[in-house]
Order: sequence, then C-alpha cells, then structure tokens
Amino acid sequence: MANKFNKGDKVVVLSKSVGASLGNSYWRRKDSEGKTGEQQGYLYVVGYEMTMGKIAVACNIRPDKKSGDYFLEDDLVLYKEKANLSEYKYPFYITGDRKLLEGFQTALSVIGYTDVGASTSQQHLVLVNNLNNIEREEFFQVYLGDRNYNIKRDDNKVFELPNDWAKAWEYCVNQIKLKKELEAEKKKKSEPQVLYLAVGNKGLTVTIYKSGLVDIPNFGKMDSKDVQNLSNFLEKLRSSPLIGGYEIHFPTDRFIRIGCETEGNMFSIEELQTFVRKYDDFVGKK
Repeated sequence: MANKFNKGDKVVVLSKSVGASLGNSYWRRKDSEGKTGEQQGYLYVVGYEMTMGKIAVACNIRPDKKSGDYFLEDDLVLYKEKANLSEYKYPFYITGDRKLLEGFQTALSVIGYTDVGASTSQQHLVLVNNLNNIEREEFFQVYLGDRNYNIKRDDNKVFELPNDWAKAWEYCVNQIKLKKELEAEKKKKSEPQVLYLAVGNKGLTVTIYKSGLVDIPNFGKMDSKDVQNLSNFLEKLRSSPLIGGYEIHFPTDRFIRIGCETEGNMFSIEELQTFVRKYDDFVGKK
C-alpha cells in the first residue's frame, strides 16, 4: 500500500499514538530556534521509519532534517495552504446603470450579502463595513447609495459596470471566503483540542485528544472502540440481574483494578463513568 504522505509534505498533527507523548514532540516542544510546529502551523514529513513494530511517519519542524518525531498516518492530515485573501478585506463601491446595479445587488444576496434598500440618488452600490468589523452584523449589508458616502478612504475599491462586472464579482465572493476563513480560525482557537483528566488512586493524568485518541501514562493509548468497550462494561455493572429478588449494587467507592496487581492502579466505577461521559462530551459520541 502506498504511503499517505510524501517527503517534504506539510502536515498538521491531530494526535500522537506512537512513541513519546504529544507534549514531548516537535508539535509542542521548541526546536533550537525556539519554535514549535504548532506555532508554525505544521510539521514537515522527513521520511518513514519502523518504530515499535509499526510503520511511522517521521516529522520535524524543518524540512532539511533526516529524522524527527514519530506519528502514525492517522495522527496527521495534510496542511492546507491558505489563499492570500487579505486584499479583499476593504469596503467597495460599484458604479453603473441602475438596472445593472440592482441586478448585481440581487446576485450578492444569493451568496450572503443583505439588501438594505436604496437612498435617494441610487448611483452606486456600497458595502458598509470591512473585515476589521467582521463581528458586526452589518458587515454584509449592501445598498444603493450616494456616490460620496463611505468612499473617502484610499483603500476602498471601485468598480464600474458593465466593464468590471467579473472583477467586482470575484472581489465580493472572495470577501465571503475571507470572512468565513477568519471566523473558522477564531472558532478553532476558542475550542480546546486537548482535555486533561486526573483519574485513579495514583492521580494519573489522562490526555483526551479531539481526534478520539486517549493517552494514559503507563498504559499506552486508547481509541474510541476502547472507550466504548469500557462504557459497555460499566453499563453491565450497573444493570446486573436480580439475585433472589434483590438487586446487586456497586457502591461509588468500589474500585476496579486495571493492569497487573503489582502496579496497583485502582479506579472507582464512578470516576470511570465520569471519564466516559466527559470523553463523549469532548470528542462527540460516535
């Protein structure tokens, strides 16, 4: 089977399911220049290697390195180069025949702009605000307005119909794309990609990744299937059949051992149920 990535590809890290933890990888650990992959936005694929019996992708902050941290292919996705849409962030006005302007205004309403009517002169089409105000509702309001209104800044764009119809349309469409891109970035930054939980009698710090993988110190990795198996096991404990007419109860302080006896890792049923619930809430129940 062909490799999913090629040497030199830029990749974004979703999780780390082989080797050291994500926190100790170049995605989070600074290189000699004080930079992390997360700050850069991606890592470079520098090759494929066998590690711990698995074919892993070696990734580094710099593309000229011959080795790096190991990830499985499912831990990574290709980095998408962002289009340079910054030139489309300014207000505009469009001049031309009124019928053409009305037609253009109607077309804009289809892709997300709001028609807020016309002023007295109705000589041109104006976009009220620029991307510095993307949180304001009126950003996509357009109207037929006076020629000198809101057209005083040097960075305003000017188009004349019918000659500039294609250029004006491209400009408006790219404003929509840029606004969505900025909104998506803002949402992503506001959403945590990792959840930490302390569980067990030893207070193990469990790391839950948005991708669904779980990193447990001294235990290794879990995926969504493992979590579902744990959930099913706990459900059976809570729905035991009657014995002699009596229900079997498991007190909340009842502990279950996971792993060998010498390690002594004990977990209460209640906290394991809490772990499953928080996992489902964070990752999304499969």
